[in-house]
Amino acid sequence: MAIIIKKKYINFAELCQRWSINSEDLHYLISEEKVFPAIITSEALTVYVWEEDQRGDDVHYKLEIMIEDQGWVSIKPRYPIYLQSIVRDSAYHYRFFWANSEKRPALPYTKDYPGFDNWFKLNEEITMADVEAFGMFLIEDIEEFESESEVVEEKNDVQVASVEKPLSLKEKNSLYNIIGSMLAFLEYKKIEEAEVKKFVSDHRYTDLQGVSIRNLEKVFPIARKSIGEA
Repeated sequence: MAIIIKKKYINFAELCQRWSINSEDLHYLISEEKVFPAIITSEALTVYVWEEDQRGDDVHYKLEIMIEDQGWVSIKPRYPIYLQSIVRDSAYHYRFFWANSEKRPALPYTKDYPGFDNWFKLNEEITMADVEAFGMFLIEDIEEFESESEVVEEKNDVQVASVEKPLSLKEKNSLYNIIGSMLAFLEYKKIEEAEVKKFVSDHRYTDLQGVSIRNLEKVFPIARKSIGEA
């Protein structure tokens, strides 16, 4: 008997599979703070809080170690904590040094700041390779992203995260070959290019992205040249 397990979280590979994207796409979404990886650790982490730093008439804030009667405060969080303050070393190499119980913690100079929150200083930096190995993504966060994000598209009734990438030269040439072949077929059927433009305009296909008369006049000659026709 097949069963479906309703998980509260999934790992890096499972999220890539859910959205039909590769690892670099998910790296991109994390770096742009569209998706927030979390971890669970058994280590005790030092707790930091925002403190005012008065400089003349200006008030600044910085994270300082929380100190109580017993000294520095450290906690072993038994719940997922979100990796924060990403540091970029290159296009696809990132590191994290901080975590928070909130995925989007408010800053102390904003009106949404609750007046208190805990930041955790990680004992060791966490790289994107670490996120792939033991990072987690909460289902409630994934579903929120899928319902609200502008980078999500519907493909065959399956939601996937769509990261726009430029077409390669090979892909562009393939599209030109297809358009050129269709134009050659229409010409074989004695249908002039002007009739194609009129049909497109009359049936309001020009309302679609990229389908303007001006764009057709630019693309058609390139497509004809692509298949060896002047």
